[in-house]
Amino acid sequence: MSKKPRKILAYSQEQIQDALEDIGRGSSVVSAARRHGVPRITLLYKVNGKIKKNRMGPNPILSQEEENILVNWIGTLAKAGFPGEIK
Repeated sequence: MSKKPRKILAYSQEQIQDALEDIGRGSSVVSAARRHGVPRITLLYKVNGKIKKNRMGPNPILSQEEENILVNWIGTLAKAGFPGEIK
């Protein structure tokens, strides 16, 4: 028995905020979810305080500063012609 592939959800933080504002103005969670294209359960968790973070996925391994250093280093190497084309 194979597992179904997970559906990757594509919605922005702005959509979530708009849906939460609608709920704050008296809309139901279901109607706000449909109107803004956000999963109903995500809104329920946000309303009930079960979700604290504002992003999906695991926590990043690198800090933003470390990531910027790595990006600059790779850019410098690319300008110098290293590593070139990998075949």
